[in-house]
Amino acid sequence: MTEQQFFTLLKKVLDDGLAARAIVGVQVEQGYQPRIQGAPDGMALLLWKVNLHPYGCPFVKDSWTITPPAKMTHTEKQIYEITIQVQGSVKQPAAPTALLPYTTGDLCKIAGRILQSVAGLDALRVGGVGVQRLVGMPQSYFKDDSDAFAQSPHFTLVFTFTDVDVTEVPIVVETVLEIIPV
Repeated sequence: MTEQQFFTLLKKVLDDGLAARAIVGVQVEQGYQPRIQGAPDGMALLLWKVNLHPYGCPFVKDSWTITPPAKMTHTEKQIYEITIQVQGSVKQPAAPTALLPYTTGDLCKIAGRILQSVAGLDALRVGGVGVQRLVGMPQSYFKDDSDAFAQSPHFTLVFTFTDVDVTEVPIVVETVLEIIPV
């Protein structure tokens, strides 16, 4: 599974969960966007990749087929744990007529519930991803670019997925022995 496939699945699960709860106007984006500056306008959930590491050792299996074309199929499977941090972001409009309906803390709580709900877990499982654990939801405060205090809540989730590499190699089925004098 590539990072793009993983983040696409995670975004779909969050988008579907928000829609099922009738929550509109929340953008779900990968946190690091090299061509975008600043926080997104309105309400957003930002997904940050924190860590990726292999779990255990690779599973290796070789199988042979002798019917033409003869070949060996070499399969390697590696389980990975990927740690994702989900961060809420709410940027009120410059001249608000009404405040946005959710705080960043609300968005993080909702996202955590979606990713651990039966529907969310099923959608992830169908996509080949498992959820290991949700790690606390700390909430710190900072001064934003308009010198106002803002919340910066986030939570960390550990997911697992299996990466599979399959290669096929032709095998030798007939040999000819020749003795060549020197």
